[in-house]
Amino acid sequence: MESLTVAQINTHYCKAAMAQLSLYTHDNKVDTALIQEPYCYNGEPCCNPPVYSAFATSNRNPRALVLIKKDIAHNFLFLHQFSNPDSTIVATATNPPQPHSQLLPPSLRHPRKRPHNHSVIPRHNKT
Repeated sequence: MESLTVAQINTHYCKAAMAQLSLYTHDNKVDTALIQEPYCYNGEPCCNPPVYSAFATSNRNPRALVLIKKDIAHNFLFLHQFSNPDSTIVATATNPPQPHSQLLPPSLRHPRKRPHNHSVIPRHNKT
C-alpha cells in the first residue's frame, strides 16, 4: 500500500449525505472514509458503501465511524481501548517494524568502544 486516499465528512445523520458518500467514494477511489454523525436506521449505521468495512465504538447510534475498503482492511486494527463515542481509532502497520538501530542516526548506531580501564583498585583486607 503505497498511498492512502482519505475522505472526511459530517453527514449530520442525513440519509442523502450517506448515499452521496457512496457515490463519492466510488468515483474518487477513496480507501478510507472518516464519518461524523453517520445516518442510522433503528440504531444501526446504514447506507454504507458495500465494499467497505465499518469500524465504530458503539453498535447503537455511533457518533463516529471509519469505513475502510475491504481489500485493505486486513492492514488495519481497531483500537477499542483508545476509542470513545466521539472518536473511532484505527491503526495501520504496513511495514514491518525496524530494529532500533535503524531508527538511530548513523552517528549513534555504532558508538566508539571505550578502552577498558585495567587499573587495579586496591582491596582493603580486614585484619
